[in-house]
Amino acid sequence: MVVAYSLDPLTLAPSSLRAQCFGEASPLELAASKTEDDFELWHFAPALGQSGWALLGQVARHWVPVWGRATGFGGKGGATGLIGVNATEGAVVVSFAGAPGENITLHFAELGAATSCSGGAALKTVELSCVVGASRVVGFGLPEMMCR
Repeated sequence: MVVAYSLDPLTLAPSSLRAQCFGEASPLELAASKTEDDFELWHFAPALGQSGWALLGQVARHWVPVWGRATGFGGKGGATGLIGVNATEGAVVVSFAGAPGENITLHFAELGAATSCSGGAALKTVELSCVVGASRVVGFGLPEMMCR
């Protein structure tokens, strides 16, 4: 299953986040642009195994809400970004690297037990904010909505 999600492209405000199923049975329906500033910005995220979740990423103020694996995050300054995903049936832990004390907010789409969807059904989105500790890594645990 794939999730399509969009934000207002001019503000990238999380309050404008909308997510829906995407696929052959549920295509995107885009509105015609009226001006240069009238456009839609869509991203796509796969279901994380059988966890019932899809990672939408750091949607606030980011044109690219999920980026490649962080490397070298132990050094001075360090890197930030996705380190890994551990998905099991009904649960997921997403590991993210950042600077100690940094507050990171990730958004997820809740898929539940669905294995497919049709008609572009709207999906519930949730956000979880966690503070990075001295280890420079933080885990985002769902469905319990806990920082690890």
